[in-house]
Amino acid sequence: MPPLPVAHEIDLEKALPRDILSDCGNTLLKLGPAQFSTWLFSQEASTIQSVIRYISFLKVMYELAQSIAEIYDWRSPPGTFGKKGHLRHIGPIEMMFLVNHLYVMDSFDVAGDVLECGASHGYSTCVLSHACARLNRKLFVADSFEGLPATRIDQAFFSKGDYAASVESVRASLATIGRLEPAVLIKGFFGDSLKGFQHPLCLLWLDVDLFESAQDVLRHVFDCLSPAGIIATHEFTDFHNRPYSIDNKCPPAAIFKAYEHAGLNYRPIHLMRYLGMVLGDNAIQPDAGRFLPLLLNKLSAMDHRARQYQELKQSNTVRAAFRIKKLLLALKSKPSESASPPSTDALSIAEQYIDPEST
Repeated sequence: MPPLPVAHEIDLEKALPRDILSDCGNTLLKLGPAQFSTWLFSQEASTIQSVIRYISFLKVMYELAQSIAEIYDWRSPPGTFGKKGHLRHIGPIEMMFLVNHLYVMDSFDVAGDVLECGASHGYSTCVLSHACARLNRKLFVADSFEGLPATRIDQAFFSKGDYAASVESVRASLATIGRLEPAVLIKGFFGDSLKGFQHPLCLLWLDVDLFESAQDVLRHVFDCLSPAGIIATHEFTDFHNRPYSIDNKCPPAAIFKAYEHAGLNYRPIHLMRYLGMVLGDNAIQPDAGRFLPLLLNKLSAMDHRARQYQELKQSNTVRAAFRIKKLLLALKSKPSESASPPSTDALSIAEQYIDPEST
């Protein structure tokens, strides 16, 4: 397995839950990220309670996130995939970064609840409700439930009312495919609805699209965030997968400005596609998000569909078909030297470690 580039080294002591760090010791941690991730799924590891708890949590949440996504896609109007009319604008893997970090913070006894700003039809709300119920945290869900507010002239992609869903619709989704008990729905535009918000937070999840909306949120709740907590945003990059800077009028810039206004250092981390996190100096386990992708292919390999796939591959007929497919793919022209450079997000980096034949 090739080593990660120096700039992207993962420090396991800054990535794992506290109880696993305590139970595993220095010898195992010296294996390195890729080998340690494989060891976590070994028979030896399955005898350690902290490992069982962690892998079980991730596996259950992985299946829930996938199942809830399938329900949302089933409900989406035909022909709306990738468009504003689609009911789900975020994927299960993106949600795994959030729930994983929640689990890791929980292992370190980080206090606080979760605030989601921008629920739309409630896909991420439903997934987070399960994680919060399992970890005994409240999930505050703030949304206008009328769609986006009026936008600037230079925000041509967005329009007033985009992504609108009623509070009754989100509550119904929580009742059927989520968990109602940890959820508190807050209706109204952020500048008004979050005034006086005083609940301690460990995770602030922003999916608000607009710089001004992110500013409104942070103006009222930034001081509620634990120094050990994180801010996650689904607008970390532009449509070309390029991270935004503090000079752009976009939600990440509002986060950067909030940290600078408070006189705090911060570290932005791109995880995948539009998803990223911003962490202060005292944030717990800043490498947790970059380690997670090494576990995702192993979680999917535990699935019955993956096992069926492996069984099929043992068939001589199917193995011959795969050889033919590989030969045909090899005949395709090589990519030109002018092709765009590969992404350097956490998921793309981790793919260096993943052997397609192992899944």
